[in-house]
Amino acid sequence: MPWSSYPALFLCVGMLAACGRPAAPPAAMQDIRSEAAPVQETWGAAYYVTETTPGDPASRPRLTMRAGHMATFEAGDSTWTVLQSDSSGGRVTALLYDEAGDSSATVFADRITLLDNNRRFEAAGNVAVHARGDKALWSEHLVWFEREQVLRTPGFVRIATPDEQVQGYALEADERLDEYTLRSMTGRVTVREE
Repeated sequence: MPWSSYPALFLCVGMLAACGRPAAPPAAMQDIRSEAAPVQETWGAAYYVTETTPGDPASRPRLTMRAGHMATFEAGDSTWTVLQSDSSGGRVTALLYDEAGDSSATVFADRITLLDNNRRFEAAGNVAVHARGDKALWSEHLVWFEREQVLRTPGFVRIATPDEQVQGYALEADERLDEYTLRSMTGRVTVREE
């Protein structure tokens, strides 16, 4: 067969392959929007988490959050809720409570996501935590594991207390900021003599 016949042969094989399977229709924009649409949505939201202890019929507060906008999403067996600031620029505020029902820390963030299945809360965007005893923390991303009462930041964090100003990476702390660990820590610590 002369070389000039090969392009025609490849063209025929390509056309046969294309005729064998119908092309899937492109996804409609409405279908894409409905998958990402919240199942519940509200503005000027207040979100409360309470806890009961065995043998005690009364519940105590564990968490209170306020946000300009709140939306709940579902996908398969996962449910998550996103609280975020609204167009007025207000921030999400979360109050954490200790076992006695007293406020142990206040968290401010641009957005907080609650992952309902494992009671994990993720704060993102200009995160600031103020705890009792003039303790404060600043980061871009903070994860609170409610069952374990542990705070973690995957990236950079700054911490200030009356006796120290430190910064580092990969924080793991209790929710009162009494005890914590950091990687690559630098800072200043005041040692008080007794």
